[in-house]
Amino acid sequence: MQLRLLHVLQDGEFERVGDSTPVKVNVRIIAATNKDLKKEIEDGRFREDLYYRLSVVEIELPSLRQRKEDIPLLVDHFLERLRIKIDKQIISISENAMQVLIEYYWPGNIRELEHSLEHAFIVCSGDIIEVKHLPSHLGSAMVRKNDDKNKLVTILEQARWNKTKAAEVLGISRQELYRKLRRFGLI
Repeated sequence: MQLRLLHVLQDGEFERVGDSTPVKVNVRIIAATNKDLKKEIEDGRFREDLYYRLSVVEIELPSLRQRKEDIPLLVDHFLERLRIKIDKQIISISENAMQVLIEYYWPGNIRELEHSLEHAFIVCSGDIIEVKHLPSHLGSAMVRKNDDKNKLVTILEQARWNKTKAAEVLGISRQELYRKLRRFGLI
């Protein structure tokens, strides 16, 4: 399929299935991926020539977990859209519910945020979304994160904040320990 797409981009034409007459096209492609395409090229899963044909203008957008400050703006945007789509007059989201959204890791990125808010919109019978209206996995992730943070702090205190000793106790590398410390806001 990559080769066929490359030919369409290079030649500006394609043939329909079962037809031998070429169809001329003038198109621009906007593509998005969560993969590292340079690594995909190295691993032989993506064509290098197609990559260079597609990457005329590259816009790198960090994942939602890397730009938590955007979450309140996105929540407002999605609430406005959902008011129209679902025809419900939910006016806002509670501070606690917003905090859960900000603290969550968002492996599904903005789509997961949108679907989580749609879930809350559907189950909320009042005019303010509370934590109880959010999908249960968001709250349980917060509990797990707090438990992990508390465990990490306890081990660091026992090791007198010696990171090498703490990493040994946890059975992880120092680099991984530093990643956890950053994730929990401890450094």
